[in-house]
Amino acid sequence: MVAGGYNITITGYNFTGATAVAFGSVAATSFTVNSDTSITATVPAQALGTLVDVIVTTSIGDSPTWPSDQFGYGMSVPTVTWSNPSDITFGTA
Repeated sequence: MVAGGYNITITGYNFTGATAVAFGSVAATSFTVNSDTSITATVPAQALGTLVDVIVTTSIGDSPTWPSDQFGYGMSVPTVTWSNPSDITFGTA
């Protein structure tokens, strides 16, 4: 079984001009930069139970990946908060 096709909200700063959002190595189906501090991304399809890092590419580079920033397919839908390049916090929506 696969999961995907729903939206998550990514919050942080410096998102104006974001050029990509990826779930692991798979690009988001689509994404909208709502403001400098918010992106809505459509999760691409992947197998249930897959754990991936959510990566936002901006003018200052890619958001860092940490073991704690993994998105789990078929698990609770997180709100991703990127407060700075060395600090990512996930919570449930």
